[in-house]
Amino acid sequence: MNIMCNDLTLFSQGTLICKDPHKIEFELEKDVFVRFKFETTQEEKKEVESHVVDGRLDVVFYNFDNPLGTAVASMPVGNVGKTQYILSASVYSVGEKGSSIKTVHYNWYKKEIA
Repeated sequence: MNIMCNDLTLFSQGTLICKDPHKIEFELEKDVFVRFKFETTQEEKKEVESHVVDGRLDVVFYNFDNPLGTAVASMPVGNVGKTQYILSASVYSVGEKGSSIKTVHYNWYKKEIA
């Protein structure tokens, strides 16, 4: 079965509940790794950045500490060859800011590019 959302193909989805959310890592394809990191800053601004570190893509979620949830939709995270990987995720937190348990609902999409 293939699930399409506009021009994106859904290839993985799930829910994670993590006490230590810095250990969330996905292998999108052979030797292509993405790690989620959660950071709390003095600013309350919620944003997502991505950086390549040691051959792995780190996706950093800043200030995703809301127990009612914070979401990011259809965010391109990188290209491998002719495939673009896109992330949609909702993050819920339980506990104190900076040390909370995270519930992460994620959808990984891919799109063929020229």
